[in-house]
Amino acid sequence: SSHFAALSFDWRVRREGRMGDQEMVDAPSEGEKPATLSRGNSDASDDDDDEDEGMGMMLTTEGAGSLNIPEWNTEEPIEAQMVSLCYDQVRVQTCDFLSEFGAAEQFLIDGESMVAWALNNPLLDGVNGGQTLHIAHIIESALSSLRERGACFEIFFFEGYAPLWRHQGDLSCMTRELIIKHLSLVAAQAKLEGSPMPVRTHMLPGGWWMAGQTDAWDMLLESYGPAFIMTDYGWCGSEQGSASQAITRAFVHHCHGRGLNVVTVADLNMDGSHCVSGNLMPPDEPLVRLRFRQALDLLLEKHASVLSAQENAPSNVQVEANAQLDAKGLLVAAGLRKALSSGGGGKSAGELAALFCVCAAAGDFVPLSQRAFPDCNEAFATWRASSDIARDGLSFLSLLQRSLTAVMRAPTNFAPLEAGLKKGRSVRAADAIDGRLFMMLLIKATAGPLELPSEVVASAKAIADAAGCTCAVGAKIAGGDAKASSEVLSAVAAAADARRQGGKGAALIPLTEKPLLSKVLGDMAGRLKVAEDADFDPAKVELGQYRDRRYRDVEPLGDEPDIYSFKVGEEEYVVRKANKWNNVGRRAQLKARWSSGYIDSLLEGTPCRRQVIAQSMAPEEFDRRKQQAVDRLANDAEMERRAAKGKGV
Repeated sequence: SSHFAALSFDWRVRREGRMGDQEMVDAPSEGEKPATLSRGNSDASDDDDDEDEGMGMMLTTEGAGSLNIPEWNTEEPIEAQMVSLCYDQVRVQTCDFLSEFGAAEQFLIDGESMVAWALNNPLLDGVNGGQTLHIAHIIESALSSLRERGACFEIFFFEGYAPLWRHQGDLSCMTRELIIKHLSLVAAQAKLEGSPMPVRTHMLPGGWWMAGQTDAWDMLLESYGPAFIMTDYGWCGSEQGSASQAITRAFVHHCHGRGLNVVTVADLNMDGSHCVSGNLMPPDEPLVRLRFRQALDLLLEKHASVLSAQENAPSNVQVEANAQLDAKGLLVAAGLRKALSSGGGGKSAGELAALFCVCAAAGDFVPLSQRAFPDCNEAFATWRASSDIARDGLSFLSLLQRSLTAVMRAPTNFAPLEAGLKKGRSVRAADAIDGRLFMMLLIKATAGPLELPSEVVASAKAIADAAGCTCAVGAKIAGGDAKASSEVLSAVAAAADARRQGGKGAALIPLTEKPLLSKVLGDMAGRLKVAEDADFDPAKVELGQYRDRRYRDVEPLGDEPDIYSFKVGEEEYVVRKANKWNNVGRRAQLKARWSSGYIDSLLEGTPCRRQVIAQSMAPEEFDRRKQQAVDRLANDAEMERRAAKGKGV
């Protein structure tokens, strides 16, 4: 088969094949070496040939000119030339990838692209310090939706991408590390609970471009055997023309070079059972793949300084064990301790650290609905421009983000965080920073001391003690603009009132037990009863003509559930089928149920026709009615005896 493939390829080269819009020449010119096929060592084993037959056939670079493939233009940026060739040769097809590749097929998700996609969500507030819990919710929702539709996947991250994330900003860099730790802690919590792991996460050393450091990546591809890679053609939100955009775009061509399809994260759309996204298919022509490999070498050489940039040393601040704090409290305390020890944050760093302890503690007690403040961007912008403490607060949040990044990158700090997990409790490490809540508390604190519940104060003091913060929690902070602060609070209160007066919007129904079932069924039982009464035929009152053949005329057996019965929790909701048999049966039940004649027939051993009891009779009620029937029969017998005696019988 490999020989046939070589011949067919040679035929395409020598005949009227086309690559893009340029025709291939029929024969090489004089002095020009012909294109040759390199198949490696002829003594290679058959197993090596069968591993990837198509990828084994590669054209040598000496023959590239004969096929009219121009060299890369050194005067034009290599990134622009790669994009142009990609648009010409890489086909993009919208597909339902779980159907196209098969729902049982495994695939890998590029966690870096998914974090960048979540950070680029337009509903996020990235101006006031970020809200990391919202970002984790976006990622978890996407992963959960894929799982619900039967997708089989695992997630991977590259350690070598850390220098690129540093160019994305402090918030993005910290969020990426936080998501990695969150996924790892969720897996540890599942192990602690004895439940299945939600998703397996791989932290791969180095990068896909690093020669001699791709063993983990190669082993993952070989052992897992993904049908495709879910990533993006450049990170969402990356600066146009930046190294981050160029390197992450090059990863798509790297996957194509390994024969893997690429499904995009940014175009993911899940509707019903469908999972639709863009499928970037590898180029068909080997010469195009060769050209991309050459371009990758030039691109990596151009951005070598960025990729090899030395990262900041991991934090020397250790996460200290504390029985009073969970994983989130331990992480926040270590980050605050690192920030305070650096000497940054200005003269109000201690007070801002104490206020952040209140923010972290309040996040565990305040409902999420009360943490989603209405949009008052103009009032916030005015407050930030006129208040020095507002600028100090944003500067402190940036310092804290860098400190948390350093703490999370220290390998020795994961074990204490894992030890902070508690059985039966949620993993809240992803809720490390809520900049919007912090800013609201800062506005309130500049007006006066905060009035806090006792449990929030106790939790905030525990975090402050672990962080080495000596300032009082909830105390007033000086330096704010009282007028601007008052305007922000008034704007937020007015927006909240307007939202309440406008009525409730669309609300999600809880997907558990009675609420969802009641909403779906509505007054189904009442509507069916009306239908049964309207369909009842009073001329046919005998049950025997319409009863189910499964029943026998022996004795009543009680209720039997039908196909319209629903068991939910400890309650049972029965909706009966509207048919003729059930109509007559219900009417017969009304006449025969609990009647003296029915019970008498049972006592006398001459049961009447089979009747269906709609509701079970309690043993006490049956005994009471049975005794009444026995007394009545005895009384009737006594009355008959007296009547006969009076007649002289």
